[in-house]
Amino acid sequence: YAWIDAMNVCPQGWHLPDTTEWNKLFTTVGGSNIAGTKLKATSTLWSSNGSVTNGGGTDDYGFGALPAGFKKGSSFFDLTLYGNFWTTAKINNDAYHVTVFYKRNSAEYIIDSQNFALSVRCIKN
Repeated sequence: YAWIDAMNVCPQGWHLPDTTEWNKLFTTVGGSNIAGTKLKATSTLWSSNGSVTNGGGTDDYGFGALPAGFKKGSSFFDLTLYGNFWTTAKINNDAYHVTVFYKRNSAEYIIDSQNFALSVRCIKN
């Protein structure tokens, strides 16, 4: 979803998390430095070349983050490398998202164009 669409995609009674809510999740799983490993799916291809690797996570909390990459215009990028999830936080024409990485333990905030299409995770109000 583009950021503006992500802001309205969650069903009634649910919402897109802000950075405070993401930070609570990171704290719960042991910190942002290991959140990527704890939240990434185990049963998918996290790799740099499309082959099965140990780049996946442990999915200790059932979050099951997948490496969906992102969409810019009509093209997809970084499939199998990154899982990107919009937050509600924005700055000018850009917005913050959480990224989990292939072969990296952390989860980090990144700022990108609101026009990019990224994944979303809705949380219950």
